[in-house]
Amino acid sequence: MTGTITDWGLPAEGPEPCNGNQFDNISIEPSNTVEGHVVVRGYKTNVVMTGVRIEGTEQNEATPMVHIYDGSYNNVINVMIGH
Repeated sequence: MTGTITDWGLPAEGPEPCNGNQFDNISIEPSNTVEGHVVVRGYKTNVVMTGVRIEGTEQNEATPMVHIYDGSYNNVINVMIGH
């Protein structure tokens, strides 16, 4: 995932539970995002990420690359973060 993504690269959010989201061996590489490259938000929302590459060459240091909000649970995140 790359290109003109601005708000986030990969959102997982409700309003209902949004669980069981699995991502393997992908790249999320917008130069920067407003909320984070991966955003997990909502009651009982979760992601499982393995072998994922996250890169933000112009990401603001105050903005996390992975942003997990309250209410999320059981996330498994095994990624490589660049820049």
